[in-house]
Amino acid sequence: MIIPGARKAGTSSLHAALAAHPGVVAGRYKETQFFALDEGTVEANIEWYLGLFGDQREIDTRTIVDASTFYLMSERAPTLIRRHVADPRVVIVLRDPAERAYAGYEYLRQRLPSPEGRTFEDIVQALEKAGPIDVSRAEDEALAIAVRDHRVPARYYTGSFHEEHYGAPFETRLEDPLNILRYFAESRYSEHVIRWQRALPGSVHLVAFERLIAEPSVVLPEIQEFCGLDPVPALIDLPRENPTRVARGGVSRWILGHAVRRSPGGLVDGALRLFHGLRIGEVLRTKVLETRRPQLDPELRSRCRALLDAEYAWWREHDPSIAAWWD
Repeated sequence: MIIPGARKAGTSSLHAALAAHPGVVAGRYKETQFFALDEGTVEANIEWYLGLFGDQREIDTRTIVDASTFYLMSERAPTLIRRHVADPRVVIVLRDPAERAYAGYEYLRQRLPSPEGRTFEDIVQALEKAGPIDVSRAEDEALAIAVRDHRVPARYYTGSFHEEHYGAPFETRLEDPLNILRYFAESRYSEHVIRWQRALPGSVHLVAFERLIAEPSVVLPEIQEFCGLDPVPALIDLPRENPTRVARGGVSRWILGHAVRRSPGGLVDGALRLFHGLRIGEVLRTKVLETRRPQLDPELRSRCRALLDAEYAWWREHDPSIAAWWD
């Protein structure tokens, strides 16, 4: 099972929810970005990649879950996954495009040290000044200027990224080392979804982030069924009282903030055992608190929506069930 994104759209929560299922193996890391690497590296290191998810018995008898948000925008990933993964199931979570663009920006601004030296207002103004051209092209031009002016790094993912984070025996060669800084291009979901659906027809399931948060007890069984997993009621039950109390607990915040991202295998295994004792509705609501603070200013939100107007229109026409959660 592949969760390619979108970033800041609940992928960590969904990964945690699915990883707690007894029929799933989540592996040692989230965000391996493996299938976004160049073809030669993927071909030569597929056994190394599979080893991240456990021994051969686990791989043969359980469903692997790979949640790597670099995949969504990747031109390579869908084709390489089709080539190397038998009967893949892809679940793409889509958040309101304007809200997601801002959340992606805030995520990087809060990292220490932050790779982002621009204000969100700077970014929006640059796109507005570009005039009536493709917003992704305008963002490319604005990002090139920001690199020139040393306001963002020339590369976010360095050549040693996989070696440093995962002990990989290869150099990191990604299509776009600044992928994570293209906030508006990533929110143009339609072009990414079309690419995935063409590469893997019948194997892509779309979920509105807002619906996942509002109706986890309905949405999670749908996802489990799509992935060929037997629903586990204990993992999809919503709390009846104090639904945000997990956000106040240090252990749960620590699990979500650290264990499911880049931790050693033992840490993840321990975290997942604890997740078996939590209600997934609580976990999802914890992440909502994190991803929705701070709020996007209403005036700035309107300007972002104007920049992404064609995207909203596309979803209203092609999948109103998704668009309804954003209007």
